[in-house]
Amino acid sequence: MISVAISACLLGEACRWDGASKLTPGVAEFARLPDVEVVAVCPEVAGGLSTPRDPSELVRRDGEVFVVTRNGDDVTRAFMHGALKCLEFVTEREIAFAVLKEGSPSCGSTRIYDGSFSGKTIDDEGICAHLFRRNGIAVTNEIKLQTLLTDYFAKTAGNPADKIECWDAKEFALWVQKNA
Repeated sequence: MISVAISACLLGEACRWDGASKLTPGVAEFARLPDVEVVAVCPEVAGGLSTPRDPSELVRRDGEVFVVTRNGDDVTRAFMHGALKCLEFVTEREIAFAVLKEGSPSCGSTRIYDGSFSGKTIDDEGICAHLFRRNGIAVTNEIKLQTLLTDYFAKTAGNPADKIECWDAKEFALWVQKNA
């Protein structure tokens, strides 16, 4: 059995800034594989932010990172508090890796919005993804998870119908930690 932290919105929980979810069928399918225990996380809700809420983006000023809403409110403290609570929560459960929502100012693992609220993205990571990585937790996103699963099954299953028979959750966790 492996424990995997997954952004709650990817599992269908309506916790995003706009009150919606980002249910991702591939992530939900992964969560139902044998020997996978899901630990749902939402750093923004854990930090005390409401749903719905004003959208937020990371802004860099004078070498520091802030999280601000479209209206200019500084919500950095709530984002940091939520990320720390999620880190404590997943550390207690000895998770194997995390699947976090790409683009999120908390969870983005490779791309986030640039802070201009124009819809433009940049190569960077969110507050929680950064904290997880800094503490030795492998982080991937919902898009890369699909690639990792495809590559894993191509390596282990000669026939696509044999996927479940060849599934080894602990081996996949090592695969993700090596390739995320």
